[in-house]
Amino acid sequence: MKTQYHQGSRDMTRRRAIVAASAMTLAVTAFGGTAATAQSYPEKPVTMVMPFSAGGTADTTGRVIAEGMSRALGQQFVVENRPGATGNISYTSVVNAPADGYEVLIGYSATTACSHALMSNLQWEIEDLKPLGMFSASPMLLAVHPSVPAESLSEFIEYARANPGKINYGSPGIGSLVHIMMESFKLKAGVDMFHIPYKGTGALMPDALSGVIQVAMSGPAAIVPNHESGKLRALAVTGTERYAPTPDIPTMAEEGVEGLDTESWYGLFVRSDTPQEIVDTLAAGLKTATEDPQVLERAETAGVPIRYLTPAEMGERVQKEVADCRETIEKAGITAQ
Repeated sequence: MKTQYHQGSRDMTRRRAIVAASAMTLAVTAFGGTAATAQSYPEKPVTMVMPFSAGGTADTTGRVIAEGMSRALGQQFVVENRPGATGNISYTSVVNAPADGYEVLIGYSATTACSHALMSNLQWEIEDLKPLGMFSASPMLLAVHPSVPAESLSEFIEYARANPGKINYGSPGIGSLVHIMMESFKLKAGVDMFHIPYKGTGALMPDALSGVIQVAMSGPAAIVPNHESGKLRALAVTGTERYAPTPDIPTMAEEGVEGLDTESWYGLFVRSDTPQEIVDTLAAGLKTATEDPQVLERAETAGVPIRYLTPAEMGERVQKEVADCRETIEKAGITAQ
């Protein structure tokens, strides 16, 4: 009995040692595997999820930067269009994908900053995303039809105050960036204008050019050529500085409307719990891509303004715009339709 007892004790000790060693091996392997994966990232093509349909400005912008990312990190970055729910389908799919850096969101200003203030049933939170940086931004220009008796923004504000509710402005749709920015302008300038929503910028521009609507706000591609031809009169730009190609057009702040510095921007995001080494790799790749001469050349040809912000700067910008958007939407009573 004595011998059997010691033999059983030794067997039990041996089994425990084997189990403990196996557990330690699994832990070390798992940790080492994660570290090795992060260090060797990217080992396969990376999907860049685009919230909008193929063929538009957003799609072009995303594909330009994807080419630069491919060269910067030596792996293919492929744009995949997942439109729907004003872009929120893409956001939901990225936050539900594995946190391994192989699905990267191409985030858009209005969708990122304003969705939660407009909709209550979203399946993602801003805290679910970690910014990698901004790679493109352009101001919005407020323009009027030549029939409007105003040569400057201050003159227009005076005219609008004298004619409350008689001036129409158009937007690409309810809850769009232009709609929210124009409502913010109304609040800050103390004017009353009637909103006419269209199905996209392409639909509203003919009415802006014909004078059916007296006011339009859009990006440089839609406004600047018509300003230069005299078909529209651009009065001011958003942002903190004048738009370089049109240095004669002042900023909103210069004309006395403070705080309307929102721009149309694009940035990259991943799940917030993505390993930091992967985040750092992607962020470095994005910065390199925005400095790539081929990217800059193609962007200029396509009319895509390249502008870089660091992950920290992008995060600060998002938080500010989330707060600004919520305030405007609540004060103006904007609801999604």
